Amino acid sequence: GRGPFGRHGDEGPGARAVAAMYPNIDHRFIRLGDRTPLEGLDRGVQTFDRPPTNPCNMIWADEICRQARESGIRVMLTGQMGNMTISYNGRQYISELLRGGHFLTWARECWHLVRRKRGYRPAISASVFPLLPAPLWRLYDRSFRRLQDPFGYTAISPAFAEDMNYRELAAESDWNLDYQPWADGHAMRLAVINRIDLASHHLGMLAGFGVEHRDPTHDRRIVEFCLALPGRFFLHRGIEARLLKLAMRGRLPEGHLRSGGYKGYQAIDWHEALTRSRSEIAEEIERLEASPMARRCLDLPKLRRLVDDWPTGDWHSQKVTQSYRLALSRGLAMGRFIRRMEGGNQ
Repeated sequence: GRGPFGRHGDEGPGARAVAAMYPNIDHRFIRLGDRTPLEGLDRGVQTFDRPPTNPCNMIWADEICRQARESGIRVMLTGQMGNMTISYNGRQYISELLRGGHFLTWARECWHLVRRKRGYRPAISASVFPLLPAPLWRLYDRSFRRLQDPFGYTAISPAFAEDMNYRELAAESDWNLDYQPWADGHAMRLAVINRIDLASHHLGMLAGFGVEHRDPTHDRRIVEFCLALPGRFFLHRGIEARLLKLAMRGRLPEGHLRSGGYKGYQAIDWHEALTRSRSEIAEEIERLEASPMARRCLDLPKLRRLVDDWPTGDWHSQKVTQSYRLALSRGLAMGRFIRRMEGGNQ
């Protein structure tokens, strides 16, 4: 199927090209078969002591670990924090230049960005959107993107959210529910780095599969070094992620280094696995309807409507992705967590 605009769903050829450069890398392509997102929910709750955040991604992450364990592999190197450290794209540097009054440098970087991206939209987005007054940003978002409504991409009950004063809770955690682009790259990276404790995730994978996860891009020395560098090290003459591209010259295929910024899209086939479990999802919602806590916390009528009105296409669209990949799958994960805490895990 299709992925969102600017994303591609098959990173196999790129991985093979990297592996071909190094004789000590054995490239293995993982296929999931008939596995579904519901299969790992109990294991996820048990090993992490919380609902899994991304059940649609958990399928392939679990399968990689399962096959690694069967092959005798006990340590897995990952790179979750690379986007905020070694491969940070530097896009916030544009708004930083404009906000700081460095107009000539800003104009030069915008011109290079337009040339490399073959369009004005990235330069305009990076320049204007982070600096808009909040009311103007909300007006734009409501008109064109509709990302700021948490009841669109979550399964939380609106009444429960209001009872919990969710906006105040978000403000206390410095979480911007309007999702306005950041104007400060340093602050943005710190917020993402501090958003989740990867140590608990790594320990959960170790407990679940006997495979220890380590993320070199989250090494404190790497984090501090990358945060200390000025923005021009990450974006220069329209070249995004410049630091990584300089460091990897001769170490990655040239095609990777000349990439125009198209990123891979995790689990582009997520909707196939979710569709296979549609009947199981309906049964799970029935069980949740018997739970007073689930009825209070979750918008179960909404989840029921999503199952009844199952899409036949447009899985790449923002509306369908938010409703099914986010609200439905995460709502089921939270529901399973609630039932397990209540003792009703059968």
